[in-house]
Amino acid sequence: MINKAYTSKGIVSNTFFSIASKVFPIIISLICIPIIIKGLGEEKYGAFTIALVFIGYFNLFDLGLGRAITKLISERIGKDKDKEIGDIFKTGVALTFLLGIIGGLIFYLVAEPITINFLKPPEDFLDEVIRGLTFLAIGIPFAIMINSYRGVLEAMHEFKSITLVQIVLGAITYFGIIILMEFTKDLAYIIAYMSAVKFIHFVCYRFITNSKMSYSLTDTSFEKKYIKNLFSFGGWITVSTIISPIMTALDRLIVASKEGMENVAYYSTSSEITQRVGMLPSALVGVLFPVFSRNQDFNDEQNSKIYKTSFNLLLLASGIFAIIFICFGEDFLAIWIDENFARESFLVLQIITVGALFNFLARIPFSFIQGLGRPDITAKFHIIELPVFLVLLFVLTNKHGIVGAAYASSARMLLDFILLHIYSTRKFKVDLSILSLIIGAIIPVALSFYISGAGLNFMAKAGTVLLLIAILTLVFWMYVFDENLRSRVKGMIGGKN
Repeated sequence: MINKAYTSKGIVSNTFFSIASKVFPIIISLICIPIIIKGLGEEKYGAFTIALVFIGYFNLFDLGLGRAITKLISERIGKDKDKEIGDIFKTGVALTFLLGIIGGLIFYLVAEPITINFLKPPEDFLDEVIRGLTFLAIGIPFAIMINSYRGVLEAMHEFKSITLVQIVLGAITYFGIIILMEFTKDLAYIIAYMSAVKFIHFVCYRFITNSKMSYSLTDTSFEKKYIKNLFSFGGWITVSTIISPIMTALDRLIVASKEGMENVAYYSTSSEITQRVGMLPSALVGVLFPVFSRNQDFNDEQNSKIYKTSFNLLLLASGIFAIIFICFGEDFLAIWIDENFARESFLVLQIITVGALFNFLARIPFSFIQGLGRPDITAKFHIIELPVFLVLLFVLTNKHGIVGAAYASSARMLLDFILLHIYSTRKFKVDLSILSLIIGAIIPVALSFYISGAGLNFMAKAGTVLLLIAILTLVFWMYVFDENLRSRVKGMIGGKN
């Protein structure tokens, strides 16, 4: 049966499962990757990671249909239009199957020439790579279809099922490769194994989806009338999906070309840290997107409440994140890597942390706008941001090196937040005071930089930071959270909806 009800407790539990689905595979990979590198050797492992990159980029052949399926089915669930849910499900799956076949064929045709002319792996295992990419082409249709079934499951709020599948298959993927290496180091067989896991992933999602739907829903047919809506929404999603990784990679490429590979390490490490932390707001947004979609026809007051509650909770969490990373970034880098690395990169980490704070917050209006049916707005904002970011990146990197690149990156993230937030609050009449931003972002960031530069020893700094976080939390509870949100938090702590 489709879960048509959601509660504040349900949103929290789904967010927990969404976080777990991202965190556990990373933990597993951290354990297994050193073993795989040692078993394959650095060069073969490099070729193996290229195969992983290919899988990621060829997901673009999904053309945003996975997200579009989540959107359209969520709307129908909110309106109790069960027959249309089944039609959209069948139509979306059929379209992604077709796109998967096209993507697989294109990949099969271009994989060998790209490998020979551009990747140029050593002759010793060139044949292994080419054969492996052929196996990978077989797996691409299933990798793309996974997006459509995941879209259906997210619309039904089946985050627990998604999490269990991803954790189990993540373990099977990495531990399976380690076991396979006991018998062969041939990359072709290892990549073929990964394609087989993708097929299993597809089968699991398909089985779970069909089991959650009633027979009347699964016994439906392809409906041409939904093609335009799916591609219209998904097309704009694809624009954002293409531009966002470009902007994420550009700063590192520019730093590499102007400052050298050593400085890339200083810069990219700081960027990677904040991106990993960004999994947490991404998990929340993944849960909220179908909620926003279900509520598309609610009145302005209802939309405002959902937005305001989500935003203020994330603002408090992001403010605490910024305080910790700005105050203890240098200490963390010194312990994790070494003191020299920390001296060279801690300022970059502090600056990028400020941008990441606003990037985390931007995910609420981003999901809100898309959930209410305007993915074109988020895509157009990204198109506007790209040239602005390029100019800032070139000018500031030339003048200030990696610190300048960090300023450009943070400025781009701040611009993204401003555009999305202003559009959301004005277009959809969201009642959100600027005071909460001042309390939750501006003041904590300013005080954190002051604490960081005050020359305090570790214990004194730790005590000051704990006091600041406690005061921030208390102020949010008393003056930023409304009575409804306070009641919900108390209910969740007490085990009530």
